[in-house]
Amino acid sequence: MFKLKKSNFMFSNRNHSKKGMLSTALGVLSIIVLIILSILSSTSGGNGNMLFGGIGLSALIFSIGGLIIGMQSLNEEEVYYSFPVVGTSLNTIIFVVYIIIYIMGILL
Repeated sequence: MFKLKKSNFMFSNRNHSKKGMLSTALGVLSIIVLIILSILSSTSGGNGNMLFGGIGLSALIFSIGGLIIGMQSLNEEEVYYSFPVVGTSLNTIIFVVYIIIYIMGILL
């Protein structure tokens, strides 16, 4: 008469990758630094000092580090791959954006 529902819970020993979370955090930090530097550069009329360039270069290094850590976290086993994929993708995109900005700065 009555059918019992099958439990929808599925337990596993997977957890979120700490390296993936670090990679995502570095990508978000790099994007925030890029936005802040863009606002500061536009308010100074494009004539920013070397401090802006140094901060931008450190954000590029954060992005490279996040990309390397994200790629390492993709090789881990028994983890959820959401943070490593987001971190690797985010850092790759922001790395390309920084390289384009630096090439434009050299050529223009």
